[in-house]
Amino acid sequence: KLDLVLDFDAIVDGRMAERSKPEPDIFLQTSEKLQTNPGECVVIEDSASGIAAAKAAEMKCVSFGQDGPIKTADLHIKDWTLANFEKLNALF
Repeated sequence: KLDLVLDFDAIVDGRMAERSKPEPDIFLQTSEKLQTNPGECVVIEDSASGIAAAKAAEMKCVSFGQDGPIKTADLHIKDWTLANFEKLNALF
């Protein structure tokens, strides 16, 4: 509806992955499409299974949302007004 498709370098959704989260397939497929090493990627997730999938893919991950941090995430962002590029960049 927002016509943002051209703003993304790659789009992958759960129907395109062989196995669903908490398996890492969707994130590994995305890094492959982007021709990027998984260790150079950051996943922003709002679920424990998504965080587990990102960790299984050996990617950095940020838990997002009002419910509080997911313990295994590398960073937590409560809402986008509190997002900080320096904190994201520091993950690497």
